[in-house]
Parts: sequence; structure tokens; C-alpha cells
Amino acid sequence: MEQTDSEIEIYKYEDDELDFIREEIKNKYEIAKVIPDDEIKDLLKNAQTDIERGCIITGFIMTNVDKTFENNKELCEQYKNGYLERPPFLFYTSKDGLSIRRVIGIGKRDSGEIVAEAVSAMLMFNNKIVGGIEFDELVPIKKWNTQHLDKLNSGMVMRKDAFLEVLGFAAFAE
Repeated sequence: MEQTDSEIEIYKYEDDELDFIREEIKNKYEIAKVIPDDEIKDLLKNAQTDIERGCIITGFIMTNVDKTFENNKELCEQYKNGYLERPPFLFYTSKDGLSIRRVIGIGKRDSGEIVAEAVSAMLMFNNKIVGGIEFDELVPIKKWNTQHLDKLNSGMVMRKDAFLEVLGFAAFAE
């Protein structure tokens, strides 16, 4: 656990934990490339943890990136690396620990920068971050701190389950 200057607890992942998750995503991606789409459901059903389910879903998303950008291998790799860098099933905060964010996709700015498409929990409505957010502004965390949970459970955040459940990011799918 890390604390910022303003005494906000941030339950960050250690680098080796994030590396493990990324390797698991790569493994699930390799499996997703060779099995029929309808067998993904069986993989999910047999997964032991939410993290494993998140890795399976992210690997499957990456196979869709392959199909979407089959004629642009460079862009395809950039998007897949984006999903590895900021997997959508993890919880995210900002560097100062104040924000409550979920990644819902990867995008590209006109400048060419690959960014995360994200939603921030806000009172009365949720805010899709227009234009995406830089990866270094998204801090992956293991769990929400007390301040985050107070805000999410205040009754003022719409669709709070999408922020509280590991696979909740799918609620924002377009």
C-alpha cells in the first residue's frame, strides 16, 4: 500500500504481479487464437478466479483486435500492447489516488498516441473520458480504498457495480 501526500491509500500492484497478469493474458490470447469463439464460454466457466476470467476476456479481445486490424499489423500490435499495458478488468485510479476509473478499450489519438478509453465514476453520472487517457495517468490497483468505496456506495454513482465487480467494465461496452 502506498500513501500520497494527502494521505490517500493506494493499493497498487507490484511490478511482478502486473508482469504475471500480462503473461497470463498472453497465454489466454494464444489459446483464444486457436479455439472457436463459442468455446470461450467454457474457458470462463472453468476459470478459478476473476483475474483468470479477466485474462481470458482480454485475450479474446486481443483476437478481435487481430481481426479488426488484419491489414495494419503495426496498429494491431500497438492496440494489443495497450490491452497488455492497461487490461480492462483491473481497477484504476489516478496518480493522486482520487479518481475511480475503468478501462473500456484502447484508442488512438490523431497525434498517433495510443491511449486508454476509460470511464470515471462521478456523482450522478459517469464520465467517459473524451479523447482517452494516457497510460501513465492510470494506476492499476488491487482494490478501492475507503474514500473510493464511500463514494461508490453513496447512492450517487450510477452503475456502481461496473466499478465494484472485476468484470464490471463490460457494462460500459458499446
